[in-house]
Amino acid sequence: MQYWGASYQEQSQLSQTQVKVLNLINKEGLDQTREADAIVLEEIKRFGWYEEIFQHLTMNLPYALCPDHCSIVLRPVDSEDVITGKFSHMHHQVLDAIMERLVQLPFVDAIYYDITNKPPAKFFWAKFSKKYPPFWWVFSL
Repeated sequence: MQYWGASYQEQSQLSQTQVKVLNLINKEGLDQTREADAIVLEEIKRFGWYEEIFQHLTMNLPYALCPDHCSIVLRPVDSEDVITGKFSHMHHQVLDAIMERLVQLPFVDAIYYDITNKPPAKFFWAKFSKKYPPFWWVFSL
């Protein structure tokens, strides 16, 4: 199994931890995504960043240590022309507030902050190629 954003040494350590790959296209996975997204949007609005970010995606990754858990990805993007975009450099206070609330959710195993620009990436996530994997900052819980 390939773990994007992880070095070879990190991948070998991850493969030893019995990470579960889940099918999240179900009501439970969608409810988890909506709950995490609501928290992210509340904090972005509270800190006044809602109007500063062109688009924010909160994504639910099916990588977790427990069958009913997941990883959450934050993908804030800034763009002036919709053709290109850069990840939004959100202030650490905003990220800290989001993190504090997301780690309290009983189903969250990890949180990622996607810092990939467009191009090479897209605003949304699609199938990644080995040539252009996403770049992540990993927040450990």
